[in-house]
Amino acid sequence: MADKQGPHTREEWERAGKQPETVKMYIASSVKGPCRRKGSCGYALECPSRPPSAKNPTMETRYIGETTENHALLCALHEAAGRIHSECFLTVYTDSPYIAAVLSGWLSEWVAHGYQTKKGKPVADAALWKETAERLNAAGSPVHVALRHTNEWRNLLAYEVEKRTAEGRECDKD
Repeated sequence: MADKQGPHTREEWERAGKQPETVKMYIASSVKGPCRRKGSCGYALECPSRPPSAKNPTMETRYIGETTENHALLCALHEAAGRIHSECFLTVYTDSPYIAAVLSGWLSEWVAHGYQTKKGKPVADAALWKETAERLNAAGSPVHVALRHTNEWRNLLAYEVEKRTAEGRECDKD
């Protein structure tokens, strides 16, 4: 991840004598694009080496209200990262090029430059990104990103996020 020194690939971890658990994180948002809309976010966490149970996989959704796609996905990433409490080999599945780019390199640069862009401007949602980076680092995770438009959780997670958005909009009317 951003701040930690040490193994960055599964092979490096194994050479260092570490046997981290594999964790798969899937994130989704009902909001698409940069325009602010009412929407929800959600995530699923899966540990393939553990047997299925009430805690594996874990799926959560949350209504956010007015938000952008990037902010909603960051919220999902932040919440999911907060559920990881042990060292692991983490793969984040997303269909967002923005989130993939942040996790694949931008976040390390932001940390090094005080959460400013290359042009010296403050990063959007800098405080939330900082806390998310801390959560990912606390898990000791090298983070790998799979930029995929399909995965085994995509349809169910999208359905649950849309359902949460519809429920949230109904509550907003009251």
